[in-house]
Parts: sequence; C-alpha cells; structure tokens
Amino acid sequence: MRSERKKTLYIGKAVNLKNRLTSYT
Repeated sequence: MRSERKKTLYIGKAVNLKNRLTSYT
C-alpha cells in the first residue's frame, strides 16, 4: 500500500512536470 502510494505520487509529479513543459511550449 505504501509503495503504491509513493508510486502514484511519483507519477503525479512526473505528469505535473510534463504538463508544465507542454504549457510552456
């Protein structure tokens, strides 16, 4: 459970970064 939550957080951060990059372009 803890591992999955960490994974979700990691993915969420990655998606946020990607969205920011897309917004910049």
